[in-house]
Amino acid sequence: MPECLGTSKCEYAPRMVTLQDGRVVCSNCHLWAMECEAKRLLTYSLPERREGLVEREKIRGKTASEMLKEFIARIHEDRRQKAKKIIGGEYEN
Repeated sequence: MPECLGTSKCEYAPRMVTLQDGRVVCSNCHLWAMECEAKRLLTYSLPERREGLVEREKIRGKTASEMLKEFIARIHEDRRQKAKKIIGGEYEN
């Protein structure tokens, strides 16, 4: 079994998962949970997303909120690059 980069509970995890950046972690890993949360927030409208980030910052603190924003930005950029390849040209925002 691959070693999880985020937790030592791999042997109890239902499965191993691959993060957007290619790292393999167990499904109990906080990094996997954060990536799932970031993907969920990306389904919200921009005002709802901003509100959600403010609420999460109140609950978890600024560091956790900034980490979540980084996940969102990475996922968004990855999706943007994939779309750019699909349409074969410059992708306008």
